[in-house]
Order: sequence, then C-alpha cells, then structure tokens
Amino acid sequence: MTKIKMFIFLFIIICNLLFSYNLEEFYYKTKFKGLRVGNTKISLLNDSSLDSNKKIITIESYSTKLLDIIYKLRHFSTIIINSNDYSLIGTTQKIQQAKYIDSFNTTVDNTAKIIYYENTQDLNNSNRQNSILNISFDNKIYDPFAIVYYLRKLNLEVNKVYEFQSFSKTTIRKFSLEIIGIEKINTPYINHDCFIIIPKSLDDKNVLKHKGEMKIWITKNKDRLPIKIQQKMSHGTMELVLKDYNVK
Repeated sequence: MTKIKMFIFLFIIICNLLFSYNLEEFYYKTKFKGLRVGNTKISLLNDSSLDSNKKIITIESYSTKLLDIIYKLRHFSTIIINSNDYSLIGTTQKIQQAKYIDSFNTTVDNTAKIIYYENTQDLNNSNRQNSILNISFDNKIYDPFAIVYYLRKLNLEVNKVYEFQSFSKTTIRKFSLEIIGIEKINTPYINHDCFIIIPKSLDDKNVLKHKGEMKIWITKNKDRLPIKIQQKMSHGTMELVLKDYNVK
C-alpha cells in the first residue's frame, strides 16, 4: 500500500469520526518513580455515521514544563479500531524522547491478514531501511492501549484469563491477561475497589520491552474505569493515575 493511499484511508476515517458524538475522555497524571512528570489524555470516540463499526482512540502525552528543560517527552497517537471487538484497523503515532523522534503509520487488512507498516520519521531519505513493511499475522490483532479499554466490555472475574495478540510498531506479541485479585485504589478522581490485571507471555518473547512488568487496575463497578496503569521498567516505574473523566 502506497504512502498516499494509506494517508487517504486514515484521513477519511478520522474525518467521519469527527462528526460523531459519544466521547469519553480520560485524564491521567503521568508519574515516574513516584514523581509527577507529565499528563496524559486518552479519548474514545464512537462513530455515529452510516459506517458505524469503527471507534477512534487518541492519546496525547506530554512532560511538565520543568522536565521539558532537561528531557522533553511527547506521545501522540491516533488508533482506529473495530467498535465491537476493538481489533486494530489503523494507527498513526509520533513519539519524542529528548532528541529521539520516531513516527509511523500502520493499516491493517483483516481479510488478507497483512499489516502495512511505514516509518515516517524521515520521508526524504531514499535509503531508509525497513521503512515500509508488509507483516503477516493470524487471528485478530490489537493495539496494546486498545486492549486496556476493551477489557471494560468483558465480564471480568477474578482468575479469568483472556488471550490476545498485539502489534506495536513492527512487533507482534501473543500474551494473556489474568485477573489476579481485587484491590482498593485511591486516585484524584475516584476511590474504588478494582480488578488487578497482569499480562503473561504465551511464547518465549517478553510481553514488554526490557523484561518490564505491568499492572492494570479497572474499577469493580458498571463504569469499568481504568484508573491506574503501572509499568515497571529497567530504570524505574511509570504510572498513569486517573485524575478526571468526562463523557460527552
């Protein structure tokens, strides 16, 4: 799939979704080693057009002004998913970590079972390696962030296990999500009992980079809000803690 076709495909879907309503907005504090380092906004927008089987997730994450001075962090993603099972349709992403910048587009052909990936970091470099890839897959493919919000639709119970296949940049990972217990979590937005959910590998690959660990806390009520997401990394623990939630 050419760059132009991929761009047009994503642009048309996003334009259609912008005319829809039923918008959920999650506002998180971003913490690292217990210190507040930024803010993250995650939005879920339903498509109310005639083609109503799509949903869009946007992620906007940025570091505080103080941290920007020494280490600027930015993350912008648009993820288009199937509104029924949250499987991936397409995504665009741009990440900045200090001087490092990465950006890419993906489009998923669920009929042919091919992911069309293009690195858009430097479009003017004709010698880019692995900038355009066709990646084959089987079964349904998911974006890691979309899985977190798809869990809200499931009948969550302690000891239940759900299996997924995720795609992040150029890597496909197979893993399970297991509900290991209940814990009360306090956040600026809500204090509530939550399901504790952890990922486990189904193959020899690590679920997260650098052998990291992850936990997700989803409220044990009808709203099923992901109020805390924690990832342990090689240099410390990163957390998203819910501070506000809106429905429009």
